[in-house]
Amino acid sequence: MLLAISCFMANEIYLKGKIVNGKIIPDSAEMSSEFLAPFHDREVVITIGYYYRKRTEAQNRWYWGVAITKYIIPFLLENEGVEYTREEIHAYHLTKVAKVECKFKEISGNHIMVFENVSTRNMTTKQFKQFAAEVQEHWRSKTNGELIIPDPNQTNFINDDIFG
Repeated sequence: MLLAISCFMANEIYLKGKIVNGKIIPDSAEMSSEFLAPFHDREVVITIGYYYRKRTEAQNRWYWGVAITKYIIPFLLENEGVEYTREEIHAYHLTKVAKVECKFKEISGNHIMVFENVSTRNMTTKQFKQFAAEVQEHWRSKTNGELIIPDPNQTNFINDDIFG
C-alpha cells in the first residue's frame, strides 16, 4: 500500500508502507518521523491506495533512446525526408497511439498544445509495457511491416508486480 499524507496547507508527502492487521506500517519508521514532523498537531487527510511501480528507467531509455531515436526518426527521415524531433514523435504517439485528446489553449497571447490527464511519466510498468507494445504495432502496421521496432533486451525492463 502507498501511504499518502496531505496537509490542508498544500504540503504533501507520500510514504510507502503496508497495512498489517489494520495498522499502517511505513517502510521506514525513521524517515516517516522526519517527514511527519511538519504536520505535528495539524489536521491532515490520509488517503490510502495500492502502490504501483511507475515506469522504469529502462523502459524510458528504450522508448526515447531506441524506439524513437534509433528507429522511428531515421525511418521517417529516410521515407518522408523530414527529421522530426523526439518531442514531436512523442506527441504523435500520445494522440495516435494512446488516443489522448489534444487541446489548444491561449496563455498570454500564445497558443499552446495541452495533453490532459496522461503522461508516460506517470504510467505504471504494466501500463507502459502495453503502451510500448502499441507503439511497436502502430509502426509495424502503418508501414506495412517496413519498420519493426525491436523488443527491449534489457533485464528487468518491466516488473508487473504491483508491490515491486
